[in-house]
Amino acid sequence: MFQRGDWIVPTVHGETYIAKPPLMYWVQMAIAHARRAMGASPFTDETEVRLAAALAGVAGVLAAFLVGRRLMAEGGAPSARDDALAALGALGLCAGVLYFRSARTGEIDILTAPFVIVAVGALHACWAGAAGGRWARVAVATLAMIGAALAKGPPALLVPGLAVLGGVALTLLTRTDAPRSRPRGAWIGALVGGVLLGALSALSVEDWGGLAGAG
Repeated sequence: MFQRGDWIVPTVHGETYIAKPPLMYWVQMAIAHARRAMGASPFTDETEVRLAAALAGVAGVLAAFLVGRRLMAEGGAPSARDDALAALGALGLCAGVLYFRSARTGEIDILTAPFVIVAVGALHACWAGAAGGRWARVAVATLAMIGAALAKGPPALLVPGLAVLGGVALTLLTRTDAPRSRPRGAWIGALVGGVLLGALSALSVEDWGGLAGAG
C-alpha cells in the first residue's frame, strides 16, 4: 500500500487483503511517510508495525486511566482516591499478558482497545451525565465506535454495545421507583441486543471477507 500510494485497498504481496479493516495500515503508512520526511529509508520495515502497535497500547492505557478517573468521580471533581483507582485499573490493563504481547509484537487488534474504552466511557456519560453537553458526548461515542470498527470491524462494536445495554438493564433493575415492567423490558432489550450484536460479530468473523469480496 505504501509503495503504491493506495490508502484504500489493503494488499499483501499484490493480492487484495480484506480480512482486517484498514485503520492500522493507515497509521503504519502515516508513520512511514513521517519517517521518510525525516530522511529515513523510503521502504517500510518492522519499525512502522511495532511503533504503531506500541502507540496504540500506550493510548489504551491512557484511555483506561482517564475514563476510569471520570467514571469514579461520577461527574464531580476527581479525588486522590479516584486517581489511585483509575491508575490501578490502567496498570491492570498494562500488565495483562495478552495486551502487553499485542502491543509489543505489533498485532493489529491492539488498536481497538483505546477506541472501545473511550466509547464505553462516552456512552456511560450519555446515560448518567447531565443533559448539558449530551450531544458532544454522543459525538465522541460515535467517533470512538467508528474508530473501533475501522480497527477491528463490526465485532469491535460488541463490547461497548453489551456494556451499555447491560448497564442500562442493571440500573433499571436496581431502581426501587421503577415499575416492574421497565426492568423486565430492559433485560429483554439487553438480551435481544446482545444476540443481534453476537450474530453480527459471528457473521463478520466467518463471512465478512467473503461478503466484501462478493460485493
